[in-house]
Amino acid sequence: MPVQTNVATRVAYKKEADFGILPGATGGKITRRLTSGLNLRINQIESQEIRSDYQRGESRNGHKTVEGPLSGELSPGTYADFIGSALRRDFSGVTTVTGASITATTNKLTRETGSWLTDGIKVGMLIKPSSGANAEKMLTVIVATDLELTVAETISAHDAIVMDVDVPGKITFVPLEGHTRDSYTIEHWHANVGVSHQFTGCRINTISIDTPPDSIAKIDIGMMGQDRKKGSSAYFTNPAPATTTPGVTGGKGLLVLNGVAYAIVTGYKLDVDGGMTTGAVVGSDITPDVFVGPVTVKGTISAYFTGPVLDDMFTSETAATLILRLDDGSGGAITLTVPRAKLGDGSLSGDKEVIQQFSFTASPVPVDGAEQTSLQVQDTSA
Repeated sequence: MPVQTNVATRVAYKKEADFGILPGATGGKITRRLTSGLNLRINQIESQEIRSDYQRGESRNGHKTVEGPLSGELSPGTYADFIGSALRRDFSGVTTVTGASITATTNKLTRETGSWLTDGIKVGMLIKPSSGANAEKMLTVIVATDLELTVAETISAHDAIVMDVDVPGKITFVPLEGHTRDSYTIEHWHANVGVSHQFTGCRINTISIDTPPDSIAKIDIGMMGQDRKKGSSAYFTNPAPATTTPGVTGGKGLLVLNGVAYAIVTGYKLDVDGGMTTGAVVGSDITPDVFVGPVTVKGTISAYFTGPVLDDMFTSETAATLILRLDDGSGGAITLTVPRAKLGDGSLSGDKEVIQQFSFTASPVPVDGAEQTSLQVQDTSA
């Protein structure tokens, strides 16, 4: 009798056209993972009857739900579908700026006419000039005005050159309107034993991204779903292969706080919570939907204690802009931009070097030069 192994389990997914209804068997995608913990849960209803034998009567099955995490090592393109669903907006590209006359100084790109902001380039985005001494360098925008972009990197100065400026990959963010309500079918195909579990009506409830300084960034994707179906053969036929992009690391990239790049950050964790719930109804043992709530963006940041900057922001309730850029070492990158956050819960600890840690909470209060959102994500392979 064969025993199923984890490495022989294939996890594939596809967006549903209608909530809880299996999508077509073609067009699925295989996803990479560390773990996939989706499971069917059935509420056990215990009898409350008083019996002379001093025992409980037989329990019954109640309503069914699907819950569990998909965890992995964060890499460009790999989890873009799920991140977009969590933020309730599909990733989309920014049109390349063409034929702009641009002057470069140590860390600024200044155009003679037009508007960076009108052209869609905002704080936290990665850009690539097409010409001049900085051609094809991937630069991180930390301040944006109509005519001027300030970047985190030191660049080569040059006089006005007509060039294009590209925004690699695609962008998503929590929008002000036009929110999506995606649901997925997630399949676990257990090839060793010939069993397919198809979890239907799965919405992306939470995203947690943890970035230690000296390891690959981790992503945990919390899902809530409606039901599970079973089969003796794989449901998805010829799903697209998993991505092969390298994992991003905290040591390859940068963290920018209010326009200043810091090299003393020891940890960064970002949490997105969609506030989703399920329900129980009379006449059916499945939830009619996975009900969405507001999107909450929170996190924590820790850094070596080198002065009062973070603590002053904490005690004075000064808002901060946080930009985390994570590179994969092969030309790909992901940026996580929180345009406006306030620090809370400050603490100091450490046996040798002292480390300060603060929580933060994001809000969509407008910030000059930034998208009006709690969180913006750019993925160069999306």
